[in-house]
Amino acid sequence: FSAHWCGPCKKMSEVTYSDAGVKKELSRFVVVEVDVDKDSETAKTLKIGGVPTFVVMSPKGSVLTKVSGFKTPAEFLKIINAQKG
Repeated sequence: FSAHWCGPCKKMSEVTYSDAGVKKELSRFVVVEVDVDKDSETAKTLKIGGVPTFVVMSPKGSVLTKVSGFKTPAEFLKIINAQKG
């Protein structure tokens, strides 16, 4: 979850999501970026309190992980690697 006005969201795009290791690991997921201003209902449903927020959901739609704030590539990889299984 992000917003066009969010500085940490832009930093996540520039630094973390553009990292080769992060890109490789994210290829295991269906990645959807939700703009909280354009889709406030989804943000409200998932109780998104701030941006950026990264949510990992099961194929059935239950929330497995929800993490907010800027994360470095190393921090982000630790979070998504915990989803292996």
